[in-house]
Amino acid sequence: MTRPWGPTGVGNARVVTISDSVKEQLRATLKSFKVDVSNFSSFIEETEQAVSKYYSMKKFAEKSSPAAVRENLKVTIATAKKLQKNIDNLDHNSMNLIGEVTEGGMSVLRQSMGQIINSLCSAKMKAQDYPQRGNRKSYERPALAVDIGRAIRDILGREPTVTKNGLFEECVSIIIEAVIGEPVNNIHTLIESAKKEL
Repeated sequence: MTRPWGPTGVGNARVVTISDSVKEQLRATLKSFKVDVSNFSSFIEETEQAVSKYYSMKKFAEKSSPAAVRENLKVTIATAKKLQKNIDNLDHNSMNLIGEVTEGGMSVLRQSMGQIINSLCSAKMKAQDYPQRGNRKSYERPALAVDIGRAIRDILGREPTVTKNGLFEECVSIIIEAVIGEPVNNIHTLIESAKKEL
């Protein structure tokens, strides 16, 4: 079975500032749904953070492709085995010194190296379950939609719904198209998925 592949962290933070024209578009959308805009600046700040997180997740995932993970593990295993060989080839005096500073001495050091190499090899075996090629599953858009949904709920005081062309869908569409600059595809499916996470 192919393991799901996704980002495991956030890197390369990018400061995002929403343009005045997009802010006005969002404000007009909120007003059309009769949303109190007294906390609009907080909503924008939260949305900018969500977009920043989107870019970070996307960049992190690009740098950590399944092929890169497999190669990183391969190189690290080779390095660990070389270190293990160097430890095994230490002279008697070096081994005595290690025994003085390490409880259990060389036997503990060798055992630890064995555990490290076993862990790396097990991870390498699991990495073989990741897709060999093709597109990875995108986690950025769902996370962005969830974050925008939370901002709508927590800052604007409206519960996000899955209504077609509703407040939640319209805000996410504006952000994807106007701020990120990507086409808005399957927006309702995205909204339905994000709602489950809220």
